[in-house]
Amino acid sequence: IQGAQRLLQRLTAISTIAKGTDLGELPQMLPVILSGFPQFANLGVLTPRGKVLFSVVPPPRDVDMRSIPAFQRALKTRDVVVGSYLVGLIVGRPILFIAQALRDSSSRPQLVLFAALELAWLDKLTKQSGLPPQSALFIVDRSGHVLSKSVGNTRVYVERDKSCSGQVELIVNAKGM
Repeated sequence: IQGAQRLLQRLTAISTIAKGTDLGELPQMLPVILSGFPQFANLGVLTPRGKVLFSVVPPPRDVDMRSIPAFQRALKTRDVVVGSYLVGLIVGRPILFIAQALRDSSSRPQLVLFAALELAWLDKLTKQSGLPPQSALFIVDRSGHVLSKSVGNTRVYVERDKSCSGQVELIVNAKGM
């Protein structure tokens, strides 16, 4: 996730915006970047209204990203925003949507760069973590969705924490931890 954040920060720093929809070198750069990083399902550029201006993976239809909370948050901050689990509107697979707005000299969002982090890659990475036999690794998003898990010989079950309105999942050892 940090790699995706750094990538968007660097692309934002080197991108210059002459007009609201000027993509500059991004259509040439993004496919090259995507081809070298299997952790990304897609890279692209959106308008501030959520319309796809460029996507390395061609959209299957007219896609509107306005409803994605991370996109909405990216319009309100200068920071890179990491979303939560969703099935990608373009790739049709589980992803984490990560975004950063490109701003003009008056700080108005002109474009939004996005990276779709491939959750299948994250799952593969956790399974290769080489955990000791009595351990477990869970990666959970801000909404409490288990994005990836790797469990040694430990038996676990997942229990909803009622005090957190079902938003957080507690991972509990079957021995009664």
